[in-house]
Amino acid sequence: MAKAEKFSRKVSSWFLVPNPIEKPRLRLFCVPYAGGNATAFHRWGSHFKQDEIFSFQLPGRAFRRKEPCIVDIPEMVEAMAAAIKPHLDVPFVFFGHSMGAILAYELARSLRGKGWPMPAGLIVSARRAPSVGGEESVAASLPDDQFWRLIGQLYGTTRALLDSPELKEMLMPTFRGDFRLLNNWSYSEAPAMSFPVLAVGGTSDPGVTQRDLLAWGDETTGVFTHHLIEGGHMFLQPKEAEVVRLVLSFIDGLKLEPRGL
Repeated sequence: MAKAEKFSRKVSSWFLVPNPIEKPRLRLFCVPYAGGNATAFHRWGSHFKQDEIFSFQLPGRAFRRKEPCIVDIPEMVEAMAAAIKPHLDVPFVFFGHSMGAILAYELARSLRGKGWPMPAGLIVSARRAPSVGGEESVAASLPDDQFWRLIGQLYGTTRALLDSPELKEMLMPTFRGDFRLLNNWSYSEAPAMSFPVLAVGGTSDPGVTQRDLLAWGDETTGVFTHHLIEGGHMFLQPKEAEVVRLVLSFIDGLKLEPRGL
């Protein structure tokens, strides 16, 4: 008997899809943190048997490293919306960590403004709610050494990596661009969303308190839940299994309806 060919899905350079599924229950769009890229969610694919992972590959990193970073959130969100438009044929959820949480939130608002299908839910990780004031943890205008040192502290980078000239040269432009994007962003009040929201934070994240997470509840009239994970700002990798369980539990609890343009 001939072996069935494995299904593959062709997508634009905006995405990596670690687990192509021909008829997914749901599509999970994942948006990385500042300086991160789509591979941050590559291992997730093995845990999602019914749901297809679409991990955003933003300009200025990995195989898009030669492209300039987009440092304006409205411009970034408009480009992201155009990229996902062909893939809104099934129910979908947004997940974003840190910078990715703000981009996921603004992307949902953009879809609403366009009258396009809306997410079945939003998961925001390691980011204070948009309405919570305060400066970004890292200013893009800082001198190189100070900027790089603060990035290391925020991300828990080991001294060996932090002192690597090669790593610094490779990643500095991306981090600069992403923190310029965050530094340039400001919250504009809008009606609350109606879909469920889950906010996840680290117990020892210096820049995101439990109160900051709870404020995400003001952004939805739907069900709001929050969860704390042991760790700092970058708990996403060391606590990946726990994060994945939370995401799967959130998705399993959604009431999914057919979507389409």
